[in-house]
Amino acid sequence: MTRTEQKQRYNEANYKQVKVSVRPTIANAFKSACEDRKQTQAQVLTSAMIEYVSADVVLDKQTKTTDPHSTRPKRRKAVAVIIDQLERIRDAEQTYLDNMPENLSESERAENAKESISILDDVIDQLGTAF
Repeated sequence: MTRTEQKQRYNEANYKQVKVSVRPTIANAFKSACEDRKQTQAQVLTSAMIEYVSADVVLDKQTKTTDPHSTRPKRRKAVAVIIDQLERIRDAEQTYLDNMPENLSESERAENAKESISILDDVIDQLGTAF
C-alpha cells in the first residue's frame, strides 16, 4: 500500500467531510481572513463546530469517550466556551446600550440593559474564578 493510499485510508476512518455552499463573496472573504490569521479553513470551521455544539462531541483520544465533562481539563474547556458565549452576549448588550438614543438613556429599556450587563459580568467573573 502506498503512502497516499495509507493516508486516504486513515482519513476515511478518522474524518468526515462536511460540504457547504455559500456565495462566492463569503467564500473569498473567509479564505482571505483565514490566510491573514494563518489558519486553515478546516481549523476555523472545526473550532466553530465545537463551539456551536458547546464542546459536547470532543473525543478523549485515549478513552474515546464522548463525555464532554470526563476530565477537569474538559470541564474547564466547556466553561471557557460558556464564558466566551456570555462575553459575546454581554458585549452585544453593551453595544445595544451604547447605541440607544439619548432620550432613552434613562428609560426602563436602558436600565434593563445595564442590569443585564452587570449580571453577565458577575456570572463571567464567578465562572472564571471557579475554573
